Amino acid sequence: MLHATAKAVEGPICRFRVGETKLKVGGKPMYLADGVLQVEESGLEVLVLEVSGALGTHDASPSTFDHIKGACGAHAMIKRILRKHPNADPIHLTTTSDLFLHASAITGNAKSLNNIRLWELRPTSNGRVMLMEHLLGSTICTRRDANEMVNMLDFFWAIKHHVERVIGSIASLRDSHDVRTDNRSSITFRPIARKIKIEPIKLKEMANGQT
Repeated sequence: MLHATAKAVEGPICRFRVGETKLKVGGKPMYLADGVLQVEESGLEVLVLEVSGALGTHDASPSTFDHIKGACGAHAMIKRILRKHPNADPIHLTTTSDLFLHASAITGNAKSLNNIRLWELRPTSNGRVMLMEHLLGSTICTRRDANEMVNMLDFFWAIKHHVERVIGSIASLRDSHDVRTDNRSSITFRPIARKIKIEPIKLKEMANGQT
């Protein structure tokens, strides 16, 4: 489904790579993702996939680990996107984001099985906080149920639109970088990536006033 989603994205050509895929973020330790959606022209990764266990597994431990791992991968991807466009106007900092898709056989409350959920990671509070927001979720279709199949197809169609939105925000970041680079003969800009000083926090915690 993610191969089809990548091909359906309007604009730049995208590819989905699956199976212990190394993120192009550099550094150590090496990050191996279960899958990555990449923009071919720029080489930037905009979505990382983590799959926690086989379908129907009732162990929540891998899900918790992969949730944290996926967030770290998405953070590394954001940093790479910003480092590729260091002279962009900081106004674009909080509109730049990427996506984390997490498939897990069980949720933390053990009440819902075979879930797949999409998260968005983006800087906020002028780069002081990295916000991870749950966008949407679905149940992995395991039987010949028309409603479940339609819901899952709608889910992946929505992912396509979120990918296009993320790519659009990166294009704005790139355009800003290009303009400011052309005009920087007598100006020194602080690289936009340096503005990020991370304090990870989820949207629910922000709503509850926990910072």
